[in-house]
Amino acid sequence: MKEYERLEKAREIHKEAADASTSWGMFQVMGFNYAMCGYGSVEEMVKDMCVGEDKQLEAFARFVKLAKLQSYLEQKDWVGFARRYNGPGYAQNQYDKKLEEAYRKFTKE
Repeated sequence: MKEYERLEKAREIHKEAADASTSWGMFQVMGFNYAMCGYGSVEEMVKDMCVGEDKQLEAFARFVKLAKLQSYLEQKDWVGFARRYNGPGYAQNQYDKKLEEAYRKFTKE
């Protein structure tokens, strides 16, 4: 079963809970973080996530600011950011290393 099919089945049971339990957009922000992304409801967040990447980036930037993660990025503390953004499984998925590699690639550092 594909992910969107799973989401639709879950929405049949409880739409708000399904949307809150899903990660959205290119930054994979969980729906239950809608308020930290500047939205009044998970429904409002999902609607914006479906508009396009510009809305996804705006929501992510608000999340980073409200979750007080900005300083980790400014200090290039990839481990600190990844740990707080992705939780304890960040190392298994090497999110810190992926962030650093992307930073170096796009800044040519």
